[in-house]
Amino acid sequence: MRLAPIWGRTEAVLLLMAMAITLLALLPWSPQGPFDARTYEPLSGTTLSYPGRGALVEPAASLGHALAGAPDPRTAAISTALWALLGGAIWGALEARKRRRRVVPPAMARGLLVLLAFLAYAALYLLVPFPGWRLEAAEPDTIVTDLQVHTHHSYDGLYTPRAALALLHARGVEVAGITEHRNPAGALMVRKAGRADDKLPAVLPGMELGAPEGQVLGLGIRGRDDLPRRLRSYPEVSRFGRDLHRRHGGVVLALGWLLDPEDVRRLAAAGVDGFEIANLGHPGVPSDTRRAILREARRRDLALVADSDWHGWTGAWRTWTLIRPESPGARPLREQVLRALRAPEPDRVIPVVAGYLGPPSWARAALAPVCELTRYAGALSPERVLGWWLWMLLALPAARGLRILGHAPGPVLTASGLVAVGLALIGAAGPLALFPAPQAVSPEFHRRVGGAGIGLGVLAIVAGAAALRRLPRPATR
Repeated sequence: MRLAPIWGRTEAVLLLMAMAITLLALLPWSPQGPFDARTYEPLSGTTLSYPGRGALVEPAASLGHALAGAPDPRTAAISTALWALLGGAIWGALEARKRRRRVVPPAMARGLLVLLAFLAYAALYLLVPFPGWRLEAAEPDTIVTDLQVHTHHSYDGLYTPRAALALLHARGVEVAGITEHRNPAGALMVRKAGRADDKLPAVLPGMELGAPEGQVLGLGIRGRDDLPRRLRSYPEVSRFGRDLHRRHGGVVLALGWLLDPEDVRRLAAAGVDGFEIANLGHPGVPSDTRRAILREARRRDLALVADSDWHGWTGAWRTWTLIRPESPGARPLREQVLRALRAPEPDRVIPVVAGYLGPPSWARAALAPVCELTRYAGALSPERVLGWWLWMLLALPAARGLRILGHAPGPVLTASGLVAVGLALIGAAGPLALFPAPQAVSPEFHRRVGGAGIGLGVLAIVAGAAALRRLPRPATR
């Protein structure tokens, strides 16, 4: 059946896209889990929820959510950027051939334009905390934690303590390990912010230190006297752990992403209390290192945790650690967490991930746009699918109206979207560049990030406006 003449390719593409997303969402699979990060088996007694208001911005957040949910978001983003460049170049070449013009200059120009659009969107997604997953446990005494988070008291952190804690609360976190780089002073200040509002997560002050290989986290720090800024040998790791146990009642956890199996064995022998089996900021733990971590955890009764390593980039959360306390309600939440980590049992300390996290297969990395968008659609709730249809019902009349006026709706909507992304990016990056928090350890880092965002936003606006100007004017009747 032919569509009415007033309908064209743009409207058909919009309808087919919405229908494909709906069909994928109806498939009987759950690509997000939640899963036990030790086995990647579905974890009973937990659910992932998504805020209803998030459905209102679903199409705008979709590409970012798809890439943030990849096994390794950085790899997926790089792959998608390359596909954007290639796809744009092919698009430009086909249009030039159709108009019987030289192929190379239009192909290069269109490829760079599509790449710019993707980079501007990616920057916007990094700076704006779009709605994300929240972990909920069925058992009321279970404590949901994230044991590695950074605020602007780290040199590469973006958020103020209160804003960071508010976002953690929205992601279901009840106890947050604030592990600023090298110096716990910032974490101790964040604890004061948490104490001022009982609706925010309880704060477990800590610090992240360089180790002989990789990094370790010290959690439960009560003061900053005589604490090292780096651990240069395994005996220093042992000494740090003993001091943290004796003077602070704390724990030491080792990050897994820079380790090889021998490093894992040495750190375990040095007396760390556990390992990060999953880290959203650095998901690429090699399979042999992962096996070594699991083996040492079984041998020595070590805790295994899943942390976000969040520094303020995006609002995406895919890692949590569940703590089932030995004596519910007997101690403050952070003390229950420390006690469980120091004497872990497999059913009391449970690392949780939303979706698979780790090195992707070469095929999944190469085909990231297709694979991750398919997985994203399969995880959509009915409310989020309705969000897609709501925006389609707005886009279809807009496209039809443009066609009635003699405009090609696809190019107009695309160029207008690029201008909108540029404006939003300037709005998000401007405060960082112009008004960095004076309490931040590195206001200059905020200025650099904000300046880069503003520059990319301006480029997007100029490119989008130029594309609109180059569009052929409708013929007068």
